[in-house]
Amino acid sequence: MLKLLLVSLGLLTALSGFSSESHKILIRDKVIDLQKIMGDEVTPVNKEIILVRDDKSPSNITIKFDYHKLKKSCTEYEIKSKTKKEVKVNSCEQVSSGSSKQLFNCEVKKFDAFDVLKRVCSKKGLVLKKASKKLKVLFLRSVALAPGATEEFSVKFNQKKITSSKVNVDGKVESSSSLYKVNKLFNSILEFKAK
Repeated sequence: MLKLLLVSLGLLTALSGFSSESHKILIRDKVIDLQKIMGDEVTPVNKEIILVRDDKSPSNITIKFDYHKLKKSCTEYEIKSKTKKEVKVNSCEQVSSGSSKQLFNCEVKKFDAFDVLKRVCSKKGLVLKKASKKLKVLFLRSVALAPGATEEFSVKFNQKKITSSKVNVDGKVESSSSLYKVNKLFNSILEFKAK
């Protein structure tokens, strides 16, 4: 029984280490697509990733991600009909083209009433919308790394309200032998600049 408990604890420790490692991304491509950042869960964005930079990493990357947003809109519809009234027209046509006297033949024409179907909103509420964002991460003024050396930078994504399309981003140096200043421009560019 004790062996089973120790094996279970070891397995849980390994799995928890694996899950925290799954947020680390070794930078190799200029575009990193995180796709649905919160998965299928309908909740405000609150996610952190770790970017691992080495001597082969590009100096300019773009992180793309999708997230959920709730928007006030119509949630239920119904079909209503509106009757258009009968129309009467007194239509006239010229029957003689004589020079002294013009003669017209007039008659009343009727056009039947009809119904027009229209879809109208019967209930308002919140609907789920998909939103997308791109974040540029710049390492243009970063320290050149020796082969085998790495640096780790965290990027945090935070959406205060799920009804807002604004996702705040913040960056932080997690591990590096150099000093960096983090510049955030317009909430769409993060620059890690060596001091």
